[in-house]
Amino acid sequence: MPRMKFVLLHHSACEASAFHYAIDREGEVSSLRAESERGTHAKSIGIVVEGDFDQVTPMPSQLDALRELLMQIKMRYADIRLGGHRQVRGDATTCPGKRFPLKHLADWAACSLVDERDAAVQEQIDRQYRPE
Repeated sequence: MPRMKFVLLHHSACEASAFHYAIDREGEVSSLRAESERGTHAKSIGIVVEGDFDQVTPMPSQLDALRELLMQIKMRYADIRLGGHRQVRGDATTCPGKRFPLKHLADWAACSLVDERDAAVQEQIDRQYRPE
């Protein structure tokens, strides 16, 4: 498995196209390519969320699904960092959109995601050793 450095978030108004995962308006996650395949950006897992977030904010179901997907990815890649496409492309794009809560998600990823991941791992361990 290649060493991934970043999870980069996009909205579907973005012109990039080689994503690993897509989240539709209902919060359903689709796998579009294997994580081992190169996406739009090297050493990154690309997630596109359906919508134009320069115009509207994501649906709560989309953000819930995104947090769950980020948790799963963090279980596989402990050192991976979260960012938005605009952090890579600078002024060339607003992706994942001006109304996308990137700072809020980045704060969650930096402060709470690891604790939630560790709690999920502990729960998996506890389930294995609980008498039935």
